[in-house]
Amino acid sequence: IITVATGECEILEALVRWTHPVRGPISPVEFIPLAERSGEIGALGRWVLAKACREAISWPGNNPPAVSVNVSAVQIESGTLPIDLADALQEARLPSSRLCLELTESVFAGDRRHIIPTLSALRESGIRISLDDFGTGFSCLADLRRLPIDLLKIDKSFVESIHTDSA
Repeated sequence: IITVATGECEILEALVRWTHPVRGPISPVEFIPLAERSGEIGALGRWVLAKACREAISWPGNNPPAVSVNVSAVQIESGTLPIDLADALQEARLPSSRLCLELTESVFAGDRRHIIPTLSALRESGIRISLDDFGTGFSCLADLRRLPIDLLKIDKSFVESIHTDSA
């Protein structure tokens, strides 16, 4: 994410990829749901968080960018995400202000009574919350007022035809 006014990089997104020795590259669209169903998403998520925080702390400059990490609804609902985040930040010595969690709208399709307080607490600790792919699923504009988010990433499918479709 680039700040338009200054041209500075504000956030870099950590993306996990898997190259299978026989099948080659496997898309996260395929392996993340498998990790969620098998119960391995917690371990995978902890590894990604730790790795992303260690990478981010090594970035040079007086004002290095934050790192953004995708988080699954299953990770949030597990109840261990705050501990996993605290551990990753502490181990890497990364300030919480340099971490952004990216969630898809599907996170809010679950039990909001549990999810919103968890995200609010993380946000109060300095971690930024980003809603990714807005416009593709469960959220509506009215939800934005109630959700504890800092950034909104609108899905390209929502805006790519905006110049030809005034609706």
